[in-house]
Amino acid sequence: MANFVYNEYKKQLLLGGTVWTTGVFKAMLANSSSTCASQPGYKDVNTLSGFTTLGRHAGSTDQTLSANTVTENASPTSTAAAVAGNVSFGAIALEAGKTMIGVLVYWEPASGAADSNRIPVFWSEDSPLPVAASGSAVTWRPNAAGLFYIG
Repeated sequence: MANFVYNEYKKQLLLGGTVWTTGVFKAMLANSSSTCASQPGYKDVNTLSGFTTLGRHAGSTDQTLSANTVTENASPTSTAAAVAGNVSFGAIALEAGKTMIGVLVYWEPASGAADSNRIPVFWSEDSPLPVAASGSAVTWRPNAAGLFYIG
């Protein structure tokens, strides 16, 4: 598996339905039962309820991304990057037989929306994942150069 952007979010970008710097984007800590990056057609899932197993890590709370910016990378790459700050999930308890394998970033178009209305944006396996919970705080550090690129 690798980091990638889900197709529904790409469509929303082209339709103008979302703005990275002002929209509500959240990060969900996924455990090893998650199919967010493995079920057939996973990149084409339209909402979080479309995953066979979402796999939220027990005891973790989805966190709102902050410091969302867009940077332009001129020569030589000619891309634009979506950037976000570090995300702390607090102390995460052990979950029998499971490890934390990734972070699912999703767009919440309306406050308090249900999973059936949340749009998957980005799957990340960046540091410190995968990791077994130990009761310690877990901080996800997105790539400082950008979560994903358009170019």
